[in-house]
Amino acid sequence: MILHGASAWAYSLSSRQQRILISIQRKSLLSISGAFRTTTTAALQVIEGILPLHIKAQAEATYVRVSRLQLPSHFQNISIHPENFEMKCSHTKIFPSDFLLEDIISLKQEFQPTNKTDIFTDGSKIERKTGFAYCVFQNEQITHQWLGKLNEKNSVFQAELLAIKEACKWASKFDHNAKIWGYSESSLKAISSFSTSSPIVQEIQAILLPQPSIKLGWVKADVGHNGNEVADSLAKQAISAGTPFQYPAPKSHLKSILNELSLQKWQEEWDNGSTGRNIHQIISKVSFNPSSWNRLDIIFATGHGPFPSYFKRFHIKGSDQCGCGEVGDPLHYATSCPLTTSFHLKKTHPRPRKYLVDQRYEKQDVQANRPLFYSSPATADRPLFYSFPATAVRPLFYSSPATAVRPLFYSSTAITPQDVSTTLQEIQEIITSLPEEKIIIGADLNGHNTLWGYRSNDNRDNEVLDFILANNLYILNKPDAPPTFQRNNSIGWPDLTLCSQSIIDSSINWEVLDDISLSDHRYIQTTIASTIANQFYKRYKTRHGNHPRFLNILGKDIYYLENKIATARNSRELNDATIVLQNSIINACNKTFKIKKQLLLTKPNWWTEKLEIHKKKVRALRKRAQRAPEIEKQWRYQIFKKEKTEYKKHIKKAKNTGWRNFCSSASNPYGKHYKAAFRKSVFPYQIPYLMNSDPEGSLKEAAQTILDQIFPSPAISTNYNLNTSTQPLDPPFSLQEISMIIDNLPSGKAPEERFLRIPVSRRTFWLAFNVERCLSGVIGNIIVVTLTLRDPDNSVTSLFLASLAIADLLILTICAPLDVAHYFVVQWDEGGTVCKLSAYAESVSAFASVLNLMAVTLERYIVIIHPIGARSICTRKRSRRLLFCVWLAAFLLATPVIFMKATIKIILTNYVDTIAIYSCHQNARSNRGIL
Repeated sequence: MILHGASAWAYSLSSRQQRILISIQRKSLLSISGAFRTTTTAALQVIEGILPLHIKAQAEATYVRVSRLQLPSHFQNISIHPENFEMKCSHTKIFPSDFLLEDIISLKQEFQPTNKTDIFTDGSKIERKTGFAYCVFQNEQITHQWLGKLNEKNSVFQAELLAIKEACKWASKFDHNAKIWGYSESSLKAISSFSTSSPIVQEIQAILLPQPSIKLGWVKADVGHNGNEVADSLAKQAISAGTPFQYPAPKSHLKSILNELSLQKWQEEWDNGSTGRNIHQIISKVSFNPSSWNRLDIIFATGHGPFPSYFKRFHIKGSDQCGCGEVGDPLHYATSCPLTTSFHLKKTHPRPRKYLVDQRYEKQDVQANRPLFYSSPATADRPLFYSFPATAVRPLFYSSPATAVRPLFYSSTAITPQDVSTTLQEIQEIITSLPEEKIIIGADLNGHNTLWGYRSNDNRDNEVLDFILANNLYILNKPDAPPTFQRNNSIGWPDLTLCSQSIIDSSINWEVLDDISLSDHRYIQTTIASTIANQFYKRYKTRHGNHPRFLNILGKDIYYLENKIATARNSRELNDATIVLQNSIINACNKTFKIKKQLLLTKPNWWTEKLEIHKKKVRALRKRAQRAPEIEKQWRYQIFKKEKTEYKKHIKKAKNTGWRNFCSSASNPYGKHYKAAFRKSVFPYQIPYLMNSDPEGSLKEAAQTILDQIFPSPAISTNYNLNTSTQPLDPPFSLQEISMIIDNLPSGKAPEERFLRIPVSRRTFWLAFNVERCLSGVIGNIIVVTLTLRDPDNSVTSLFLASLAIADLLILTICAPLDVAHYFVVQWDEGGTVCKLSAYAESVSAFASVLNLMAVTLERYIVIIHPIGARSICTRKRSRRLLFCVWLAAFLLATPVIFMKATIKIILTNYVDTIAIYSCHQNARSNRGIL
């Protein structure tokens, strides 16, 4: 609605028009994100992935000018001409009675080859290159073939139509009885359509209509037809070896160009803008995909919260400085504030994807590719994991190698061919920052060299070899190893595993696994021989006493432990003191308490027998595809890929189901789920790093400094000593006084709460109103019943009126008195018989009144609409039967009330006397639970 007619007014926008469009879009952005009104529009656009409205208007205006008005236009200093794109033609000029393509084109799935000439067509697009081809089969032998190559801007649909067009030309020239086969059902449907606007389709129709002996048919793809497989192979060859063929690009390419230029302009405005800079530090690259932030994440990232920068912005506080001296914004507290180190998350660093992890990283986590994020220093007791995804994070700081205890680091890197030099330089920086460390690097370096399996070398392998030699690394790949990358028509060895020279002497086994992976790369297993000692701690029964004995045994080592903790000057000494303290406590527990039995926690397992069977099936299909001859290899790989896709879906579904069942089975809120999410993140020896990387003083001084910064002492001390009163306390109550108060409490039954809330005047008015209503109604209905039943010649209508009057009489004599009784009757019978019968009588009278009114309405309808046949339809006998059914239905419909009503017991007590009151209620079971 907003961009209606944009081609007329949005082609060249003024600055005022741009501001108006941004203000219009801002309201929707605030509504979608739920952010505060002071959040900048530019930040909301990037967070939600919504293109600015003024850029969208200019792109829409350019598209309309080029595609509809066919005028040359400019967008982002790029000239766009309409002749470069395929434009729609007017409808076909063939008369409808002459459009006889139903007998020429067949869309059935059956493939019935002819004995004369079959022509197979196909189009293909691989790596943004498009080709098309057709081949002629005569007596199951290829007699002719033709290959054409299109521009990378053309689509597969255009290639398929051009292949059919060239095949039709050949058939019209050499063989008028040929049958042309194509696997694109959409192309054949477009050719058979009378209202098509495609110029290629209209040319094909012009060839086929004068020559009805040429037939078109559909053959299903990848099912083993020899001609179809040959055509598919030729179409792929045509990408590089086909005859160049110039044809305008489709309109969809125009949209993709405008989207790409719009994204570039948006990125330029986002980089050079003056608003939303805090969000720019987190999301530096714009995208049409919205972020996964919820409302609280947006509020935090935009700086709305109890932060010094927020308080100063709205003049609540005079300074925006944090306790550490830096500007106190959310990003500072989340990434760099030394007072909140244990809560540090991530810091933006747009780099290619790299991982760095130590030897204590679990094997199943590495295989599942589940990265962990640590910002604390790396030691032998605490693993270090660095992750540098392209859009996310770099940890704030880490310990220098002097403070670490030399862990073993692993690095996994993926490098695109365009970023080889940049990524290798970044890995070089990481290795330089970790001297004398044991390092293993697994990388997809995309370099070809005979040292790791390729038959030839390329330009990238020189940079990779220079990097390996400069860092004194060793290649674990074997030259005769199977390929680490495999597709249906290509193989490769791009994945390298490098290690430092210091771990070559270790027993390292490197091999490429034959297991089915979920990508084109195969699993690589690197096994390093190492000894890992696991220590398990006992649990003791501490609820049954023996605590003094435990304290006496532990008290003998208190002086030694205090001295050892006080003299600790680094993390190693503090770790030793902690181990001594733990051993002392364990020894005291062994001498004091009994050992508690522990139930072993089973790990959640999502792998099922069905997945194992499916895995074996996919592996068998892959082997068949690898061993198949060249003619069958293509379609066998298609079957393998299809089954592999289903295998991926089942694995993802099994993982989600297993995790859901694991979380749903939690019975203890502080069980294994809680421990997995809230385990310790900061150890005692890391207290100095909460201050800075090189603190001075003891651990106690560092902790005291942190405590003083977080909880500063007040400027004016307050005396909290209370002045004691000199007056004596009141004497306590005696037993005789308490007994006398209890004896003089008022006695009697406590009425129902609902009755207590009704004043006396209201109860009197309610009683008088119901009595008057009952008397007037009862008298009137008795007169009606008497007059209708006394008349010997009463009509059919009088029977219905008498039945309705009886039903109303029951309501007045049963429902109204019972309604009044509910306000005065407190005690009901214990068995509930009166409660059930009274409720049943009320329901019977109500149902009877409604059903009799419906019967009267039906009788009046028949008399008015069918006055001539009413006497034969509404006879006395039929009327009595109808009234009998009405009353029977009323009694039956009211039956469930007997089971729904019951009396419940209410206990009233004043802690001396107890009174039981039985009250009539509906849904007695639920009421019992509430009471």
